[in-house]
Amino acid sequence: MIYPTTLERSAAKNGVPNVLASHWTGDCQQAYECLRSELVSSKVLRIPTIGTPFVLHTDASGKAVGATLGELDEQGVERPLAFASQKLTETQMGWLQ
Repeated sequence: MIYPTTLERSAAKNGVPNVLASHWTGDCQQAYECLRSELVSSKVLRIPTIGTPFVLHTDASGKAVGATLGELDEQGVERPLAFASQKLTETQMGWLQ
């Protein structure tokens, strides 16, 4: 059996906001781990093709920034090369004002 304190620690370690940590169940953890492993699998992420233009998407909120780097495959479908995200520190959040 997984106890709530273990789940809460796991949730906090995985970046789940404290307000959600008390609702983080074993099913949530299992879904998170499945999604994380699929996103970084070779089925999803590709190795870049030298000479192919990159496609960069960025996004930001008052609390975090994120980006994806991709390229178009032979059929013109955008395929991801990398994902990045970062929660902003209190100091960085202050820069937004």
